[in-house]
Amino acid sequence: MAQNTETLELEAPGIGEARDGGGYAIDELEEERWPLYKTALFVVASSALLWAGIVAFIGWLL
Repeated sequence: MAQNTETLELEAPGIGEARDGGGYAIDELEEERWPLYKTALFVVASSALLWAGIVAFIGWLL
C-alpha cells in the first residue's frame, strides 16, 4: 500500500482567518448570535405562562 507524504491542508472558510478589513471572521459569528434581550424576554414570557397555567389549574381544582 502506497503512503502519501503530502500534507493535506483543510480550510474552514472564514473562521479565525484575517479579512481584508483587518478584523477576524470570528467577529461575524458574534454578530449572528441570538441577542440577550430576546433570551430574557423568552424566559420571562414562558415563566409567566407557566405560572398562569398553574394558577388556572389550581383555580379549576378548587
